[in-house]
Amino acid sequence: MANSWLVMCDVDGVQAWLMRSVHLREIAGASQMLADFDDGLAKHARKGTVLFVGGGTALVGFEDEQPALDFCRAVPNALEQATVNATLSVSDPVLVGEGGFGAAMKKLVEDLERKKRVGQGRGEPLDFCHAVRCEGCALEPAVTAGTVKLGTDTRLLGAACLARHKARERTRWLDWMRGHCARWKNATPAADASALAGGANLALVLADVNGVGDRLAALGSVEAYKAFSKGLGAALREALVRSIAAEVPSEDLTKGSIPVEVLYAGGDDLLIACRGDLAMPLVSTLAAEFAARAGSDSTWTGGQPLGISFGVTITGGKFPFRVAHTIAAGLLRHAKRVARAEGWVEGAVDWAVVTETWGSSEAILADRVFETDSESLFLTGRPYRVSGQDARGLSSFRQACGDVAANFPRNKLYDLRRWCSAAQLRRDGADSPSEAKERLDDAILAFTRSVRRDPQTEYRWNTARSRLGLDESDYWAATTTSRTPLGDLADGLALWSPR
Repeated sequence: MANSWLVMCDVDGVQAWLMRSVHLREIAGASQMLADFDDGLAKHARKGTVLFVGGGTALVGFEDEQPALDFCRAVPNALEQATVNATLSVSDPVLVGEGGFGAAMKKLVEDLERKKRVGQGRGEPLDFCHAVRCEGCALEPAVTAGTVKLGTDTRLLGAACLARHKARERTRWLDWMRGHCARWKNATPAADASALAGGANLALVLADVNGVGDRLAALGSVEAYKAFSKGLGAALREALVRSIAAEVPSEDLTKGSIPVEVLYAGGDDLLIACRGDLAMPLVSTLAAEFAARAGSDSTWTGGQPLGISFGVTITGGKFPFRVAHTIAAGLLRHAKRVARAEGWVEGAVDWAVVTETWGSSEAILADRVFETDSESLFLTGRPYRVSGQDARGLSSFRQACGDVAANFPRNKLYDLRRWCSAAQLRRDGADSPSEAKERLDDAILAFTRSVRRDPQTEYRWNTARSRLGLDESDYWAATTTSRTPLGDLADGLALWSPR
């Protein structure tokens, strides 16, 4: 495409826009509206070729500058008409000249990032203080036609949330499932978060493929870009479909509604809501399925395998949805940072089981480490590698959880988790990692004595500890950095049902 023009566009704050409503149905509907817009983007790119589109991001090529300029003017209005209130940042057209495709892409990304920093998107109109507010988002006035009913619940919605509500009827991800597996033919999505959780915990799983931006920046041609984007989309979708089909029990498909909902699947990102006990099995299987399609033998990866990382929040059914998403996003960033630092190409997963009525990823991460300038004590094994059989691998942790799942003194495990908290150790008078270790040693000794009363329980405990790389004779490594994953085992009882 030498001497052609490229334009890149991206929905502003797509995750925040998806989470604008507090209700599951409107969030799922927003995702469907975005998918519909992606599918219809070609009709707005007259005399152009859509090179990539997914999750609100698109790259379009044109032979002449004028059609490119027309597209830049038309596409933001088209998105607003399709979604009511989403905004779009669009780069200026960039000529693919002597510098080639790679140089043009660099200019596109820089221009788009600059425009996003400037903030060209319109803000929310909050000048309707005397109007009835939308009961979905409270960020717009309700409209007369916005009365909707779900079971015994009646809501009054604004124009944007009403459009989302109606769009929920089109569930593309369920079409993927029905095309893959006949037993999904009559599957019905849950009406709300409570129905999705089924009286149990609710989980949000946020996933992101590692290093996609760097990989795209290194591509040197339109053909390579198209091949990579197509391969990534196909691999992620196939992994998603197969993991859901494998981990959602058949009996759940015959009930009133299914315990999983794909809230967002675009580009290299996924957002899944599900019943709490399905979250980690989905993560484990999805990571394995993606690795099988994005390895070094896949032509679209160019011989360099890609990994995927996850942030997972597990809460009660009435925990604020937006807060749960914010926590998951923070945990995902942490997992990606650690995966990069540790060289885990396959990716990592971090999670939090939130039992309080509020929370933040910053507070959760801060409570996991007790440190000074010279020494650090990590009170968790998280994040874990999504593959691998070593002590930091998710598979080893899952097996350790299985060792302590049946006929084990769970209250003792919960006591151990309570001690694996920086706040708790400080309340108990610990002022340094060394003092924290002493108090943890007392808690671990009391726990070990209790499990030794029964030979089978002691055996399972020793097996679980061995899987996590813990040697009783030398529990704390003689280094300035120590780690104990024992408190994670209590979470494992909530994360995985015995199988």
